[in-house]
Amino acid sequence: MKRKIVFLIVASFTCLLVACGSKVPEINSAIQELSEGEEITQAQIDSLFAEYEALSAGDKEKIENYEVLEKYKDVNIDTVKGLQSSVDSVTDDTALRDLMTIKNDYEALNENEKRLMDVSGIQDKLDSLEGVDIDKVESMESSIAEINDKTPFSNIVELKEKYDSLTMNEKKLVEFSAVESRFELTDLEKAALEAAKNVKSCMKSESSFKVKKILVKDDLEKMSFYWVLIDYSGDNSFGVSLDSTSCFGISPEFEDPFFPLAQLTGIEDYLNGTTSYLEYVKCTEEEVEIDVEKIQYYLEQ
Repeated sequence: MKRKIVFLIVASFTCLLVACGSKVPEINSAIQELSEGEEITQAQIDSLFAEYEALSAGDKEKIENYEVLEKYKDVNIDTVKGLQSSVDSVTDDTALRDLMTIKNDYEALNENEKRLMDVSGIQDKLDSLEGVDIDKVESMESSIAEINDKTPFSNIVELKEKYDSLTMNEKKLVEFSAVESRFELTDLEKAALEAAKNVKSCMKSESSFKVKKILVKDDLEKMSFYWVLIDYSGDNSFGVSLDSTSCFGISPEFEDPFFPLAQLTGIEDYLNGTTSYLEYVKCTEEEVEIDVEKIQYYLEQ
């Protein structure tokens, strides 16, 4: 009887040892599944770490590929899966703000969570958002979309100043061509600018010169000139403040061929002359009013 009792005790103790030791192969098997990329839930990850921590020091040494398990330490697998789904759904049509949300969410992950994700397919898009203030970009795009033929040039200049203050990455995200095109000078504007520059150079104080109105007629076909009628104010060569109107013929090369000689023979007579004005009146081509804000902008450059 005693022998049987002893045998039962030994057998029971042996069963306990086997039961305790059985966790090692289970954990190793679970880690193997992780290394093979098997799907796993947050509950399974938490349970696996709990079981590992419950092992003795000796049994922990028997765990194979612990470095694979360690990659899941402090990982919220549901967050990772959700974000990966968002990453995989990104297309060229994905809204900028949605991309920024993905970028911010990705950057909020810990290093282990980041290593479990694959963002290689959108890495260039994420990089393009570095240092970007999405509100500034969207505000700029909204303002540009409102540009039309009646938009004052002062508003265009303001948009350019805002654009110039953007970071390089922000600039790449803004379609700026509509603003740039407004800075381009038409041929009529080039003729008007040349006439305004010449008049300004005649002022005793060039800083006093202001363009009030400019009208241009394209008479290239008949007379090979643009006729430019300009109303302006400023201090003349005698230092007298005046409001005046002058008319000039500007060549197809956007030069006034008579201006250099007039500087030598008497600029006041030239500014007050009527020859070009009479040609302006005779010309039957359309009279086009030029944006004086635009001309003034280029005069000050």
